[in-house]
Amino acid sequence: MNIAPNDLVLEIGSGHNPKVRADVLCDKYLLNDTERGGSIVTDRPFVVGDAEALPFRDGAFDYVICTHVLEHAQDVKRFIGELERVARAGYIETPSEVGEWLYGWDYHRWLVNRVAGRLVLRRKTARGPFGRLFHELGATDVDFMALHRRYHHVFLVQHEWRGAVDYEIRDSDDAPFDLEDAAIAAGLLRGGSRPGVVSRAKSALWSRTPDAWRARAKALLTRRAASGRRRADVRDVAACPRCKGPLRWEADAAHCATDGLSFEIRDGIPILLLPDEGGAA
Repeated sequence: MNIAPNDLVLEIGSGHNPKVRADVLCDKYLLNDTERGGSIVTDRPFVVGDAEALPFRDGAFDYVICTHVLEHAQDVKRFIGELERVARAGYIETPSEVGEWLYGWDYHRWLVNRVAGRLVLRRKTARGPFGRLFHELGATDVDFMALHRRYHHVFLVQHEWRGAVDYEIRDSDDAPFDLEDAAIAAGLLRGGSRPGVVSRAKSALWSRTPDAWRARAKALLTRRAASGRRRADVRDVAACPRCKGPLRWEADAAHCATDGLSFEIRDGIPILLLPDEGGAA
């Protein structure tokens, strides 16, 4: 990710594993862990908000990180439009179509590919056929982890953008490439890098590391990175999620005079969701 040292960085859908470089975190759910891998992390400025109605001012951020969230979207056009509205650049990461079929998350709504520098999205109409098989392999098998790292571009879509996100939405049956074509399949595999002995040893060690130790290691890295982050106050960047206008702040609530809406502040965290959006819990 091309983030300058002084950039103010937002992460959307930060969940249980926020990026160390993110200055402000935003997630729709505080307690509901159904669509993430653990409990929410709120170790820096945090706002509860919906990615399709972001509660931030226009151009409030220099960079927005969005990893493994776009594929959950109800309305992709609104989602991407909000990314472009609040930041001038950003990074999007999702499972690729290959990864989606292998891992089969039933709550993902979109198949995503990257073709010639453009994101190509199609509605997902079925679940992958392998159940939990590849989830278990990814968590326990060192050789599979090494293969995943070597061919990460096969399993993941990674897209950095500036100014605007280049994307298109296609019909579900309009696949961007045909993997029955040997030349296309071979081309997709190019660029993999064989992991060395050190990399394989790290994978083996990490796979045997208790979860509590992993969490401590991540916390240490986060504390180190925090010294380089910009200090952010959510009151300086937040806005009404409906009109995008300013909010009036009180100890336990924020108010939008334009729309007459009030938003709860729960344990210091603003819940900036529109009344019909749900979330938070």
